[in-house]
Amino acid sequence: MELQEIKGIIEHSIKKVRSVADIAQRTGMPLEDLNAEFVHGEGISAAKYVRKVRIQAMQDLLATTRLANAEIAKLVGYGTEESASRAFKNATGMTMRAYRLMAISQKG
Repeated sequence: MELQEIKGIIEHSIKKVRSVADIAQRTGMPLEDLNAEFVHGEGISAAKYVRKVRIQAMQDLLATTRLANAEIAKLVGYGTEESASRAFKNATGMTMRAYRLMAISQKG
């Protein structure tokens, strides 16, 4: 399976992706091969790519909806709002609330 196909699976089913092992199972690839494919093609591990997709989805939802943070966390595949908030802050340096306020203020 091509890397672009695998990325599409992740991006279109991010809510259902629980782990990189899930992706390996869905694609029929051994976990080591999947990670090697991501490192070679993207320069990051499959787990980091999944995290990146989740953060980007959270940013989009925070900027374009009024959904509660807990609902956004569920929509992008985090088990709890706390784990989503922690991952978001680690990735962006901002809280989800601060990001939403910044996005709203930039809109106009």
